[in-house]
Amino acid sequence: MLYFLAVATEARTTTGTTPLEHLVRDFLVHCRSRRLSSKTVEDTYRPRLERQLLPWCAAEGITHIRQLDKRTLERYQAHLFEDGSHRKRQLSTFTVNSYVRTVNVFLAWAREEGETTTANARLAREPRKVVETLTREEIAAMEKAANGRDALILRMLADTGIRASELCGLRVDDLVDHGRHDYIKVRGKGEKERLVPVPPATARRLRHYIRSRPTSGPSGERVFLSLRRNVRTGEYEALEVSGLDQLIRSLARNAGLSKRVYPHIFRHTYISELLKRRVDSTKVRRVVGHSSTQLIDRVYGHLLHSDLAEEVLDALAEP
Repeated sequence: MLYFLAVATEARTTTGTTPLEHLVRDFLVHCRSRRLSSKTVEDTYRPRLERQLLPWCAAEGITHIRQLDKRTLERYQAHLFEDGSHRKRQLSTFTVNSYVRTVNVFLAWAREEGETTTANARLAREPRKVVETLTREEIAAMEKAANGRDALILRMLADTGIRASELCGLRVDDLVDHGRHDYIKVRGKGEKERLVPVPPATARRLRHYIRSRPTSGPSGERVFLSLRRNVRTGEYEALEVSGLDQLIRSLARNAGLSKRVYPHIFRHTYISELLKRRVDSTKVRRVVGHSSTQLIDRVYGHLLHSDLAEEVLDALAEP
């Protein structure tokens, strides 16, 4: 009788929602209960699991997490490389590895919940790329081609290394005088707050802009607003990441730059400059909001190795 009930339950589950699908939903609920950012849950975990992993598992007849063993995960990884995403475009090694990391996070959570799975997907070897940065002359050329607000946006990106979303999310009370220095309070990934130092001249420009900028509408607490009013309400709206991206590309074009310029390249430039000036990578991590130094070591390792070589050769040259 118990066996019959178990078989019946399994049959009902597989004809409706599979145990694996139930587990993915529970994982997403767990993430929301931990107050992970909606960007992480809805824009990263959910699409990568519900729109990529689960459809592939359904096509392969995989209904339970215990079926996600090492070989199955390797097949899924090969599928991502060969067939691309649900949009049928070829994915880079970096993108595939980001999808695989999400699967590993899900599997780790499932193990903590007592599920019978021990597998972990191995990341593919990523090609080493030289990080693109901007020179001081290129940044200056863009500032010269910009109006007052846009020039300040460029200076903020260059002097703080904050992310595009972090700049767009700045509020008027986020500029704080903390001791002898000025800082901006930044809300990074996972809603984690950190203080980022701002050079005195840039802080003065920011305070002046805050006092003189338009403040009407519900977005009045945001520092950087759109230059256009909402057609329906007539009020200024907050600057969005998409608008910032268009702004940066337009300024680069007007400044005569031939390279591709985007908001994140300022972050690369900022981190590279700090490392070249031999600021410890642990301190850099704290300022830019990385959870560990692994990303810095992986992306900017060529700079760290260069500094190491100079220190070793200098030491050997000493009598």
